[in-house]
Amino acid sequence: MGCCAGLVRGVATSASNFHPDLDCPLDGVSTGRAVRVVVRYLEDHPEARYEANTVLVLRAFIDARICR
Repeated sequence: MGCCAGLVRGVATSASNFHPDLDCPLDGVSTGRAVRVVVRYLEDHPEARYEANTVLVLRAFIDARICR
């Protein structure tokens, strides 16, 4: 769980490194909630299991409108 939480927080923090216009503020969003967003995305999109972990987290955040 710790690795997953660290990955989720790290991707959100460094999202602008992936695309300069991408911002993923997690202000007011707990790490647990952010992880649940990713888990829900995986449940809804099982084909995404084969994507790189950072891409998967970004897609989950964009889908949940955490990233803008």
